[in-house]
Amino acid sequence: MKILLTTFVIISLNFLTILGQEKNLQSGEIVFHAVENRDFTATSNAIKSTLNFTTNSVSIEVPINRLRFKNKEDYNQFLQKENLNQATYPNFIFNFEIYSNEALTKEGRHIVSLKGEITIKGITHKYETNGLLINKSGKTTLETSFLLDGKQYGLNSESYKDFVDQLEFSVELVY
Repeated sequence: MKILLTTFVIISLNFLTILGQEKNLQSGEIVFHAVENRDFTATSNAIKSTLNFTTNSVSIEVPINRLRFKNKEDYNQFLQKENLNQATYPNFIFNFEIYSNEALTKEGRHIVSLKGEITIKGITHKYETNGLLINKSGKTTLETSFLLDGKQYGLNSESYKDFVDQLEFSVELVY
């Protein structure tokens, strides 16, 4: 009985320690497309992200050169200097604080508010959106979607003007 109780305490302490620390991304996908033309779509699974339950924050980096475009011509055009300029600005960067009326470490589904900054092409703007945080079986999933005005971030290709005016992002990350 003493061994069983000791084992339970050790497992419980380890579980509580894990909840208080950062969780690194296990898998994820970020997809964005132009609102005006859904054929203009890019996807990435090459994401670096950390979810921190101590600070209730998430940081996400998406390497631009790892974006997969539906159309190769879109890839070549979008990554040019006048658009994303991947040589100078290699990542999309998202940093958000997570707000909820419940403890984020609690098992279950939590509707959350995300407030923070998005940096694209060296240009940073504050941003707020909503999302869903799901804790189940030791894994945490964060889902959100949001619209960005491409012109605010210096995306201004004349040939792709209609495509980059409004970009819709969908995010699903598993920690």
